[in-house]
This record gives sequence, structure tokens and C-alpha cells, in this order.
Amino acid sequence: MSGKTKNHLNIILDMIMTLVIVGIFLVKGGTHETLGYTLGILVTVHVILHWKQIKIMYCQMLPDSTIQITVLVIFVLLLVSLFSWPGLTPQNERHGPGGKGGYSSTLK
Repeated sequence: MSGKTKNHLNIILDMIMTLVIVGIFLVKGGTHETLGYTLGILVTVHVILHWKQIKIMYCQMLPDSTIQITVLVIFVLLLVSLFSWPGLTPQNERHGPGGKGGYSSTLK
């Protein structure tokens, strides 16, 4: 991929990610979840496009290979724990008053 094409793709990707982030804050329910997954995919593509730059900056920030490995292991552990969180927490079918969303007002 040429540099010019990559730059154009990056700008378009950034604009779409911005729209999705704003959408996440403005909507609720299933659309919110769909936008969240969409953002995850777009961020993954963004990281892939910048992987060479990320590696260079990472090695410049952390010149010691022991620290690089330690930080990477901590990052991977945090990432794995975030991905496994939904499977470890109990899922409540009722999401609020009437099961339609919002917060339950059982405490008064």
C-alpha cells in the first residue's frame, strides 16, 4: 500500500472512529453494543496500519528489553481479563424498570 493511499485510509478511519465514539455516547441498547464492537474492529485496523510505528515508539520509550517484556505481559494480562470479564460476571435479564433499560430503583 502506498504512503498516500495509507494516509487517505487513515484519515477516513479516524473520521469513522470519531463518529462511532460519538454514537456510543448518544445511543442505548443493542445499538450501543453494536457500535462498541464496531469501534473495537476499527481500532484493531488502526493498530494494524500503524504497527511499524507502534513498535518503533515502544522500543524508544522502553529501551530495556526486560521492561519491554514486563510491560507487554501486564498489558496482555489486562487485555485478557477485560475480554473474559463478561463471561465471569452474572448476566441479569432485567435491565431496569420493566426490563426496558435504565437503572432499577429498588433502593429508596
